[in-house]
Amino acid sequence: MWDLFYYLAGISAVGTVGFGVLYFYDRDTADEISREIGWNAVKAYHKINLEYDNLKRWYDQQNRPRISRSDDEEENDDFEDVKEVEFIGYNSKDDTTYKTTDLEENEYIEGTYFELMFMKTLGEEQLYKRITDKNEVDQNVKIEKIDKPFIQVELCQNEEKTSIHQQLVNFYVEENKLLDKAFLNWYLRTFYSIILNDDYHLSIIDSDINMFKIGKDECITLNPNKKYEVKSSQE
Repeated sequence: MWDLFYYLAGISAVGTVGFGVLYFYDRDTADEISREIGWNAVKAYHKINLEYDNLKRWYDQQNRPRISRSDDEEENDDFEDVKEVEFIGYNSKDDTTYKTTDLEENEYIEGTYFELMFMKTLGEEQLYKRITDKNEVDQNVKIEKIDKPFIQVELCQNEEKTSIHQQLVNFYVEENKLLDKAFLNWYLRTFYSIILNDDYHLSIIDSDINMFKIGKDECITLNPNKKYEVKSSQE
């Protein structure tokens, strides 16, 4: 047992010394190896977590108690499905956000330019539907949640990396356009108190453990079939 321990310790020590020698003579190659090891470690970590979440979800579904419901209770569900929605409009020039649930014939909404607009459901689950036309300002706007497409989104700017994916779960809505510069300006200020720089990029890991980056001229669009697409933010 102890012989095996000393053997493994010896291999680790030799590997560390070897890497130190490589770093001294060829720093670029050593940095590339470090990055590759780091990415693989992150990928393995998220894959294990994903498998654990899937197993836990399956177990919960199998052990969930079944409750019989009367016809009257099912009819009452129609009333529970009616959700109040809120309009959100943002202007980056003066960093102002306008919110209201007064949607019918609202003169301020009609007469004001907004760089960014959302319809948000109020209640236990708050979902944000991004809109581009004020004709979509409606109590009955369609807001369809989709499966979580990303397990990690990281902002890289000023040589710093910040995880920003936690609050994105409320924006995973069908046909949403996300992570373009206009969206990030508002999103980072609102949820993280971060000012977006002109020079930045996002490192993303999707739900299939694929890793990629997008820049300031790109965005993500969501749909129920392909989950997401990377597009030019000008489209």
